[in-house]
This record gives sequence, structure tokens and C-alpha cells, in this order.
Amino acid sequence: MCTETPELAAASPITDTPPEIEERVHQMLMARSPEERFRMGVASFEAARAIFIASLPKDLPPLEFKRRLYERIYGEPAPF
Repeated sequence: MCTETPELAAASPITDTPPEIEERVHQMLMARSPEERFRMGVASFEAARAIFIASLPKDLPPLEFKRRLYERIYGEPAPF
């Protein structure tokens, strides 16, 4: 469940990465094709989803599994 307040979400993120490194990483990412960047995003989401699934109890009924997975991914109660 998401515990971040709107005020905290709007604040600037804290980072220890120097701006020139952030810019270099951004340039490297933007040098990739849109398709490759999309695939990277999908792979990241799939990895996070697998971690979420592994953290859930193994014996949940299907609907409860879906509800909890939704809440973990989206940080709010499932609308179903």
C-alpha cells in the first residue's frame, strides 16, 4: 500500500548521483530505440511483478491474489 503523502510525492527526490552522471545515463537511455526502451520498461515491470508475487502467501484464493497483487503494484485498494 502506498504511504506517500501528496506533499512528499511533489517534493524533489533526494539523490546522491551527480548531475553529470544523471545526464550521461539519460543520454545513453535516449540513444536506444523507442522499442528497446519500451522492452526495458516491460522487463522491469515483469521483474517487479515476480517479486511481488513471491512475497504473497501461496494459498490465496484467486480473487484475493488478484486484489493483493493490484494493491502492491498500484498502491491503492483494488476496484473489484
